[in-house]
Amino acid sequence: VSEDQKNPYVVKVESLADLNDEVIRPQKDCVLFLSAQYCRTCKYLAPQYTKLARSNSLNDGDLVFAKTNTVGKVGKEVSKALGVDAVPTFVLFRNGKRFGTTLSVSRMPSKKLNAALELLTMGDDWDGKKVMSLK
Repeated sequence: VSEDQKNPYVVKVESLADLNDEVIRPQKDCVLFLSAQYCRTCKYLAPQYTKLARSNSLNDGDLVFAKTNTVGKVGKEVSKALGVDAVPTFVLFRNGKRFGTTLSVSRMPSKKLNAALELLTMGDDWDGKKVMSLK
């Protein structure tokens, strides 16, 4: 696993082993941003995602913000393992296990992503109707 020097707030996940080492095995709460370099929306969301991660870090949050590229053999393995076939997509983990459903978000701030993160960090059960009804 390498942490991008320009972005100390977002953990770079480059393989299934990284995902296992950074999130699953240590049973972390995490939001994983799946993107691709050809995706314009992903490029637009990246600095907003970093801002969200930085804000969480400054507020002593222990939520891990991670990002993975879905292009290439390894990227496709990660996205296939998570059941993701389109980007940008966000996948949440609670205690290293999948939490809720995948979220497709095209702009930030996002009420949908914020509601999902609130459920995740507060320890509440997933409320798909509430989250998915938001934009």
